[in-house]
Amino acid sequence: MTQLSLLVLLAVLTCKSLQMLPGGGGVGGMIYAKVNTTATIALPQVANYRREVRNAKDVDEEHVFRVCNGKNKKTCGYWENVKTKKKVPSGATTYNKNKKALIVKNMRVTDFGNYMTGNKKTSTFLGGTAEIKLPQVANYRRVLSETGVQPEEFIFRVCNGKNKKTCGFWENTKNKTNIVRSPTSYNKNKKALIVKKFKVADYGLYLTGNRENFQFPGETAVIKLPQVANYRRVVSEGDLDNKTKVTGLPTNYNKNKKALVVKNVKNSDYGVYMTGNMKKMTRLISLVLLVAGCIYAQKNMNVPSTLYIAEGDTGTIGLPVSANYRREIYVSATSTSEEHLYRVCNGKNKKTCGYWENVKTKKKVPSGVTTYNKNKKSLIIKKMKESDFGEYMTGNKKTSRFVLQLVSFGK
Repeated sequence: MTQLSLLVLLAVLTCKSLQMLPGGGGVGGMIYAKVNTTATIALPQVANYRREVRNAKDVDEEHVFRVCNGKNKKTCGYWENVKTKKKVPSGATTYNKNKKALIVKNMRVTDFGNYMTGNKKTSTFLGGTAEIKLPQVANYRRVLSETGVQPEEFIFRVCNGKNKKTCGFWENTKNKTNIVRSPTSYNKNKKALIVKKFKVADYGLYLTGNRENFQFPGETAVIKLPQVANYRRVVSEGDLDNKTKVTGLPTNYNKNKKALVVKNVKNSDYGVYMTGNMKKMTRLISLVLLVAGCIYAQKNMNVPSTLYIAEGDTGTIGLPVSANYRREIYVSATSTSEEHLYRVCNGKNKKTCGYWENVKTKKKVPSGVTTYNKNKKSLIIKKMKESDFGEYMTGNKKTSRFVLQLVSFGK
């Protein structure tokens, strides 16, 4: 099956330089750090610092940071956009005199960039490298998009000694001329696609070159299934569709490809395809809906309170004590959002507490085991599931924070 990774953010991507150094520090004017960790940026002590970074819309910005000195409480201790004069989201920043370094705690994806003294005479670049887990193949694809912009597909061909003119860069599959030279390679030992100098514009869907089960509307889908007399499918509406039948010499089954061929795919064609006896099945997935999910997460990745938690890990979501909590979860399969309700157990509500319930259907929904820890003042979700990522709120919705993560599809 084609493999795909939805790269929403750098939270679980390994960030490293050629030589790893403790604390995210480095030498030679360049250092590397992980999102959600502390970066130590060696710079001489001055009254203020500047940085050149890219925001969530992939636009270059210059920020200024004023060190607190007891006389500038209202304008110090945060990064300010030089052009708009507004405070920008960032990991908590201070200057450590003993280490002679800027300290940025809980690094955010938009904290990567070039850091300088106020006069710009001394600088250090803070960057990261993305490791995208995918099997080794001859080429890879990625689908990138921004809100309101038509998704674009790019192909990357791995260099093999025979394709020097066409390898080592991302090429737009539609116009063949839009070339993106993000330093990319494949690491056999790590079994991962490596993208260096990773930036906001690189967020998107990463696939192996053969994406037969992942299609845009209007394309032809080649669905690998054995040849039988008839086929079934379950589409997003949940209805069993028996209309796809094959008798005698099939007109919509390709014997050579051993696949069911669906031309001019429509939104209503996405779903699970099966042989008539339902013993063999495969999924046809909409790339448009997956990109929509990527955009949804990207919109919220730069909110100051956003948490980044790996699927399968324990999520500690800081929220004040409340009788119940709510969350809004984006469902990529239907491109819609669902609201869920969680009631904290209090000894009087045993039948309705301790699980997440769909507010609309009143049914229990899959989730990691959830409890509230009064000491930590946090919702605790063990073994986070793919369906646990979204916006979490107190019952009255007055306090909220986003919980986002990398999502992977495939075997």
